Amino acid sequence: MKYLNLDKFKNFYSKALIVPIPDELKEQYDKYQLKNSLQRLKILAVVLLSFETVSMLPSMLTGGSHINITGLSHILSLFGGAFHFSLIFLIYFLFFGLASFPKLKDRRIFLWSLCCFFIVFRYISALMTIWFTESNDVIIYVFSATVFFNLFVADFKPLMFTVLSWAFAILTILILVIQYSNFSDMSFMILSMFIAIFIIRILYYNSNSRSFISIANINALNEKLASLSITDELTKLNNRRSFFEYMDIIWKQSHRLSLPITVIMIDIDYFKKYNDSLGHLEGDNALIAVAQCLKNNLKRETDFVARFGGEEFVCLLPYIEKAKAMDFANKLVKNIENMKLPHPMSEVSKYVTISAGMSSIVPPDNNTYKQLLDKADKALYTAKQNGRNRVITN
Repeated sequence: MKYLNLDKFKNFYSKALIVPIPDELKEQYDKYQLKNSLQRLKILAVVLLSFETVSMLPSMLTGGSHINITGLSHILSLFGGAFHFSLIFLIYFLFFGLASFPKLKDRRIFLWSLCCFFIVFRYISALMTIWFTESNDVIIYVFSATVFFNLFVADFKPLMFTVLSWAFAILTILILVIQYSNFSDMSFMILSMFIAIFIIRILYYNSNSRSFISIANINALNEKLASLSITDELTKLNNRRSFFEYMDIIWKQSHRLSLPITVIMIDIDYFKKYNDSLGHLEGDNALIAVAQCLKNNLKRETDFVARFGGEEFVCLLPYIEKAKAMDFANKLVKNIENMKLPHPMSEVSKYVTISAGMSSIVPPDNNTYKQLLDKADKALYTAKQNGRNRVITN
């Protein structure tokens, strides 16, 4: 006799029957399903309780009695009349909650499930009592639980839900066999409904999974495109476009708060001669090294560095005093030379160096950041004229 190969079953179920969720999206999808499940349960509870409230209004207005569809007395009578079955199902629910929602903060869904289950149970039992002369609380309990957990509870663990749902169905059949000598109309109805619910659930889960994966892929592609639009391809620094976008935000904040803002324009000294002597490939490597050094020197979250174009870079230092900004700029110049990238054609050092022009201002009402950039650019030109490998402030 061959035993059931659980791994093969999982593989078949996960790939042939159920749309698989990529591993990188699994945690995100679980949270998405939990959120949707909680929302469905809330809507279900509100709708059913609203219906119950409306059904009570006529009798309340006339002072008569009414049928309490969600009556606690009937629920308690179930535990008295079929206590051994009820105990089994309560243990089952407890196991289901602990296994499905190991995190304490997620168990609110399980509590919602129990509350909504009892409401759904009373409605199903009322309908089945009307439709069928045969009525058994235990059968109704099992059937309503099967309906509820297949249609309204979280779908983020499909294999577990399938196993537990089949356990409900088998238990239902066993109770029917014990209760009756042969299958009744209710028996066939319960079995048929279970199969229909199971198929509906698989179709719903697969449709939901495909939509989620499709949306996730589109979002990932959009994020990648957005990243490419603001990132310099070679150095991986922010590009000129992202610098202007950030500069616009910082300028407005600095103006509103009356805080200083500093711009440092940076240029690699004799970079054309570097390319001519060592080749463009080595020139690209030098650009990458300088960019990384500039980025590593930024310590505050608000500081910003970007490739401005060619061998030119720009640093933006918001909310910093001019003296400290000058110390930072001098440190940049020193650290670039300390990388000791050989530059055979440089006229100021054996190594790659930079020149920097700095300008600081508290944004006034009648000024724009373009004028600040112009001042920093003029300071850079002065640094080049005065021997390079230095900082000039304007």
